[in-house]
Amino acid sequence: MQDPIRLVTDIFEDKNLSYASLRSFSEEFLIRLASPVLNPGGIYNTLLVDTSSRYTAYFGTVEDKLVKSAVQKGLTLSMNQAYGRLIEQLRRMRGLVQFKFGEGTDQYEGFFPQGMDEYNQASIGQLPELLERFLSAANTYLLADYPTDVDNFVTAKNQFTNARTAQETMFSSLKTTRTGRHERRKELTLQLTKCFLIIAADHIENPDRFDDYYSLRYLPIRRKKK
Repeated sequence: MQDPIRLVTDIFEDKNLSYASLRSFSEEFLIRLASPVLNPGGIYNTLLVDTSSRYTAYFGTVEDKLVKSAVQKGLTLSMNQAYGRLIEQLRRMRGLVQFKFGEGTDQYEGFFPQGMDEYNQASIGQLPELLERFLSAANTYLLADYPTDVDNFVTAKNQFTNARTAQETMFSSLKTTRTGRHERRKELTLQLTKCFLIIAADHIENPDRFDDYYSLRYLPIRRKKK
């Protein structure tokens, strides 16, 4: 069997992995990870932002427009999809609130003082406060009898919040760390290792998916002699 200790070490720390190859490898990984096919529902947005941050710290500002465009578009798509799911969940919750309490009641007003228009017309910046108000009402009036519906709302709310945070963070406030060049490279290779382990765990029964996320052509892989 494989040495289990090897799985918890920095698998991309290799003196034979050149600066140019590490850069190309990282850029291609970022482009692939930004794809909605490989990042469904924005599940890897945190990895995308963290890897981009460490890439920028080591290599400097992303000059490859293809990389920057792919990552930004990927995060924007994730945010838009999360927003759509959130609004759809709010519509379903409105039907439940109408059924249980009826329009015009104090309970209904706690959720929808201005109907769905308030949520549909709210700016992205206004939504967090509205969602917190909605969650407070849901915990007060629905949680005991409809815990699954409240959980579904919380999931949609968190997905939207996380996607929006990732979108705002990306390439907007990245600061090059003041550590040395060696330390910055180490931070990047550790982040790439973290990404690999998380993605590998998500596809534990389908190791061929590795090829979808990573391009081996840049890596100095040593094969075992037969």
